[in-house]
Amino acid sequence: MTSETPTPTHTVKVGSKENPHGYYPTAVYANVGDVIEFEFYPRNHSVVQADFLAPCVPSAQKRYFYSGIFNSFNEYDGVLVGEPPSWKLTVNDSEPQFFYCTALGSCIKYGMVGAINPNKTMSWEAQQSKAKEYPYMLTPGQAPPAENDGSASSTSSTTPPPTSTPTSSPNPQPTPHHSGLSPGAIAGIVVGSVAFLAIVGALFFVLGRNRVYRRWLESEDGTSERTRRWTMASGAPVAKREDPRCMSWDGQSPYSPAPDIERPPEMRMPRDPDPRVAELTGSPQPP
Repeated sequence: MTSETPTPTHTVKVGSKENPHGYYPTAVYANVGDVIEFEFYPRNHSVVQADFLAPCVPSAQKRYFYSGIFNSFNEYDGVLVGEPPSWKLTVNDSEPQFFYCTALGSCIKYGMVGAINPNKTMSWEAQQSKAKEYPYMLTPGQAPPAENDGSASSTSSTTPPPTSTPTSSPNPQPTPHHSGLSPGAIAGIVVGSVAFLAIVGALFFVLGRNRVYRRWLESEDGTSERTRRWTMASGAPVAKREDPRCMSWDGQSPYSPAPDIERPPEMRMPRDPDPRVAELTGSPQPP
C-alpha cells in the first residue's frame, strides 16, 4: 500500500508588510499541477493574468485566471487577526506566465507584477520595467481607452473600473413666492395717496373759508340786532340804517324829500289855467 504524495504548494504573499506594493516572492518556479497559494493582506489587492510586455491589462486569452479583489479582513485596531484570506491557483502550463494587481496605482506606479516560471527571454525584470511606463491599467471587463484619447488613458491607469450607480432625480425645489408689492404697485399707491391728501386739503380749505365768512356775517347782523334792541329798551330814537350804496355824495339819501326852497316868480306854476289850454281840452273857463 502506497501513500499519495502531497501536491506541492507555493505560497505568495500579496501586499504584506515585507512588500506592501508587491508580491513576495516576485517569481515562482512550479511544475504543472503544482498549487500556488496567494495570501492577501489589506487591502484591495488582486491577482490577474497578463501577457508579456502588456503588464497592466488582462491577458488576451479567452480564459485567464483572476482572483477577484480582496478587501474584507478580520482586523482588530488595524492589525490582521488570524490567518489571512487566500486564493489557490493550479499551474497548468510550464511556459512563463505573468500576473499583476489591480489596486489603485499598484501596477503602473509601483510595478506590482509577478511571474510563474520566467526565463531570460521573458523575465520578471522586463515585465516590471514595462509596467512602470505603461500608459494605463485595466481591470477585468473594463474596455481599453481610445487610441487618440490621452486623457482617458491616464484616467484609466489610476482609477478602478467605473461602476454604475443608480441616479435619483433631485427633489424639486419649491418656487419662491415674493409676497411684497411690485415697484409699479407701490408707485401707484404713493401717487394715489398724494392726490387724495391734496383733494382733502383743498376741501378743508374751502369749507373753512365759507365757515369764517358765515361767522362774519352772523356777527355783523347780531351786532346790529343787539344795538337796536338796546336802543328800544332805553327809549332812545332808533336810527334807521341806511345802505351806504344809496347815499349821495353829500351824505343824504337820494330818496329823502327835498327841503322847501323859495323859487323865483318866473319858475312858479300859474294858478289860473291858460285859456288856450282850456280851449283845447274843452274844459270850462271860469267867469
